[in-house]
Amino acid sequence: MNTREYTITAYLDGLLSEEERTAFEAEMAADAALAAAVDEERTLRGLLGAYRAEQPEREAIQDIYAEVKAGGSGRVRRFSVQPALLLAVAAAVVLLVMFWPGGEPATISAENLFAETFEPAAAPERMGQGTEEARIALAQGHISYGDSNYREAIPQYQLALTDSTTRSEAAFFISQAYLALGEYPAATAALAQVTDRVQAVRWYGALAALGQGDIAAVRRLLAPLAAEPSYDFHREAKALLERLGDVE
Repeated sequence: MNTREYTITAYLDGLLSEEERTAFEAEMAADAALAAAVDEERTLRGLLGAYRAEQPEREAIQDIYAEVKAGGSGRVRRFSVQPALLLAVAAAVVLLVMFWPGGEPATISAENLFAETFEPAAAPERMGQGTEEARIALAQGHISYGDSNYREAIPQYQLALTDSTTRSEAAFFISQAYLALGEYPAATAALAQVTDRVQAVRWYGALAALGQGDIAAVRRLLAPLAAEPSYDFHREAKALLERLGDVE
């Protein structure tokens, strides 16, 4: 995250001093791009519920860290992300029943459309910056996540939330793990802590809303992605918006 992104986050979180806030608002008034970036972040927070998870207690952090150290001492190995078996089965079923005899499109439930659409993001094969504890936790989380052990990955990622350098990446992959587990409100809460990956937050926030059957929220989140061809997930957003008319 760059300095400007940090300042936007601090501004919206109410962490700037009065002097800093006044200076930042003056900068926004003179910089339309900055003002637009602040509005975008504020809109995302509103759509995702403006949730901020509480930091775990220090005792819990120490317990998790002890488990992480015992499980491999920061060793990182190569892996390939395997889609969750249940999601693959559900997607196959969707493809089989997607059309009625004669070629007429069938209706589909929001849950099945989610299963057809969602694919967990690939975790990076690298150690990031941050404290040793946070880097080890993040790396161990990526290993568990890459092996589709999503429930195991979540507490490992949660330790990395305590470091500002690793927080956003950890929160993003916590959201992915919860989406793979079908725990959509928890995924939405985790996405609200991601301070970069704006387009990815919109896409996966829309999928979390889809899993909960909130079609109006899905449309709101996807609309900017579908409207701008240069955005990540542009094609996916357009395709999903077209399919929403089939949701029963």
